[in-house]
Amino acid sequence: MRELFAIPEGYRLIRAETVAMYVDESRDLLEELRAEAIAQRGSFTMEARIRRLDGDLRTIRLFADTACRGGRATHLYGTKQDISDEVLIRPTAAARLHYR
Repeated sequence: MRELFAIPEGYRLIRAETVAMYVDESRDLLEELRAEAIAQRGSFTMEARIRRLDGDLRTIRLFADTACRGGRATHLYGTKQDISDEVLIRPTAAARLHYR
């Protein structure tokens, strides 16, 4: 995760600071999906845009699931993947029309 967000080694990770790196729309969706996953003891997958500490704008994919004990959510866990290069090569809707 440090590399993904360009966080220097030795820097203490604080969730609020990491969440602040998400662009507004992505941050809002993340918080909505996170709250729903905890309430429903479920999972979610999303794509988000982040602005790393080095200023680079990246696209990431998050996979999250809820760990439970005694029927209650205890925490979320999951993975984050940099998909910026994948997003660059995705055909746009306009480009797909040309291949019909």
